[in-house]
Amino acid sequence: MTKPNEAKLNEDKRRPKAMKPYLTLWAIMVVCVVFALIGLYNLS
Repeated sequence: MTKPNEAKLNEDKRRPKAMKPYLTLWAIMVVCVVFALIGLYNLS
């Protein structure tokens, strides 16, 4: 039995378009982290 994660990675290699949602999520996460750090820096 192959792990679900490995299957997903293989699918992404075959279909590069599948990576777009992941890139969008990463961008949103980075922006949220940056704003959180700025907020903490301003509080201290």
